[in-house]
Amino acid sequence: IVTKLGRGDERDFEDIKQIYLHADIKNEELVTRFFRVAESWTDSPQVVKQKLLDLFEIKFRQWGFLIPIELIKKVKLWEI
Repeated sequence: IVTKLGRGDERDFEDIKQIYLHADIKNEELVTRFFRVAESWTDSPQVVKQKLLDLFEIKFRQWGFLIPIELIKKVKLWEI
């Protein structure tokens, strides 16, 4: 999910949706892994953080996946 989010085209988002539906993805673990991997990306810290926020606040909402507001707040406070 993390590497697909890094590229983020529509095909990647469909893959992310299928992975999330069929694998036992723990939201906290996803955020922790995203933070760890994204630190090495060349995008600006704000762009990196926004990719995860967009996934949670736009795509997951469209797909009906619930993400606890506390976790979204944690992402928003994250400093790279």
